[in-house]
Amino acid sequence: MGGGALTLELLRTELEALVREQMVRRHVPGVALGVVHGGEALALCLGVTNVEHPLPVTPETLFQVGSTTKTMTATVAVRRVEAGVLDLDAPIRRAMPEFRLADAAWADRVTARHLLTHTAGWAGDHFLMHPIGERGEGALAQVVARMPEVPLQTPPGETFAYSNGGFAVLGRLLEVLSGRPFEQLLATEVFAPLGMRGARFLPEDAIVERVVVGHRVADGEARVARPWALERAAAAHGGVISSLAGQLAYLRFHLGDGRGPTGERVLRAGSLAEMQREHVPAGSICDAFGLSWQLTDVGDVRTVRHGGETNGQLSEIVMVPPERFGCTVLTNATTGVSLNYDVVAWLLDRVLGARAATPATVPVAPERLGEYAARYDGVLKDVVVRAVEGALVLDVEPHTRPGRDPALPPPPVRLAFTGVDRVIALDEQSPPRRGEFLRDGAGAIRWLRWDGRLQGPPRDAAAAARAT
Repeated sequence: MGGGALTLELLRTELEALVREQMVRRHVPGVALGVVHGGEALALCLGVTNVEHPLPVTPETLFQVGSTTKTMTATVAVRRVEAGVLDLDAPIRRAMPEFRLADAAWADRVTARHLLTHTAGWAGDHFLMHPIGERGEGALAQVVARMPEVPLQTPPGETFAYSNGGFAVLGRLLEVLSGRPFEQLLATEVFAPLGMRGARFLPEDAIVERVVVGHRVADGEARVARPWALERAAAAHGGVISSLAGQLAYLRFHLGDGRGPTGERVLRAGSLAEMQREHVPAGSICDAFGLSWQLTDVGDVRTVRHGGETNGQLSEIVMVPPERFGCTVLTNATTGVSLNYDVVAWLLDRVLGARAATPATVPVAPERLGEYAARYDGVLKDVVVRAVEGALVLDVEPHTRPGRDPALPPPPVRLAFTGVDRVIALDEQSPPRRGEFLRDGAGAIRWLRWDGRLQGPPRDAAAAARAT
């Protein structure tokens, strides 16, 4: 690994040029970027908060960080473990007997570790399509009360599948254990001791500050995305509103030894390491999961990361703890996911000499492709895999979420195999997308894991193969 003598300040001009080029290319109105390496730090804020009512983005401007919230929820959970209040491997029904699922035996087996590693086994996006609109403090309790309506997929602990619903249940469990509303718990357990000044949850608290709005990009133009606010039930899996300054404080903590900026002990160093080590293999969106953190190898460097997405706002945190390196990027357009990925990849290369290798592809006999051609239904989208001229082509049919503008389907992508039942999108993508076909005990394809979610079971294989 390289870059030890290369200071961040020497990279500022190159980095700013890259970000500005990406903003033009991706039609992203505003970006806040922070980098730390050893004892150095760099902050870069460019563009505007809102194309309709523009204000300059600053280090204190508030963004919705989306699913990066999950790592903060996990931080509270690990603090409860250290306090002897939470056992990660005990069934959560011991502390929360009201927790139910469609299968009672299934509910009896779910643990906090399953929730933290996305292996609880139910369709994790159910409440994104069937939102709970309660604005009061009982929103997470309502999620738990309605869990019996959520479709079950794989037994607890068996299969990774990214789950917003799992972290909503975890948030409610933490409320039960503490006797306090989740937002209050996170404010006192994370925001205050880590120095995340200005971080908050509710739109009525954020509106008095400088706040970005999300934008949808279509036909080369960024338009304001509405609505802005999330439902209260999203608090534990995606509800945090924070600034670049707040995200840098959070990043420094998870790169450190468990103490906050004042020297207060927040977590033991061993607990931070436990959160960042591999607990379950993942595939699709990352190589493995720790306790909420996504783990992905870039060359010979293991990165610890998490991203987030709300309605047109994107966040990313990436760390390499042994190198004391980390960065966070906040953007306010749907295409920010590509900007974030490309900027992070550039930083890893320039600062640490870490560059992702191009995956090697393997040939698959054309006569075998029909086995994979099918429609794989899901909660947020359906995926159709077609066999076309000796190759597989994947189409995504997104479902429009309640209260949002109609979802725009992405262009079809060609797939190539990188191993047995493992595929990668060949068309230019940032980030490159991967998927896996998962089989049952009899060897038949049961699921397609795409974007971290389980799609399926497969159906209409013949129709999908004939589609054009």
